[in-house]
Amino acid sequence: MIYIKKQLSEDVTVQIRLTEDDEFYTCCAECGQEVKATEEILDDFGEFLVGGKGIICEECVVNRNSSGNGHEK
Repeated sequence: MIYIKKQLSEDVTVQIRLTEDDEFYTCCAECGQEVKATEEILDDFGEFLVGGKGIICEECVVNRNSSGNGHEK
């Protein structure tokens, strides 16, 4: 079983069990928009953590490719 564990206080710990049916989300590193974490993103998760890379949404990718910038926050 894989789970997320968070100590909220000295007496309270929350554990949330993760399953293969769960959906994961992150925020675009440029605009803050919620992005569903695809299997590709999850496969590269360690690289994102270690490398300090941010995930950007499709709109920011398109805007970056066409104008060199993402959209505004």
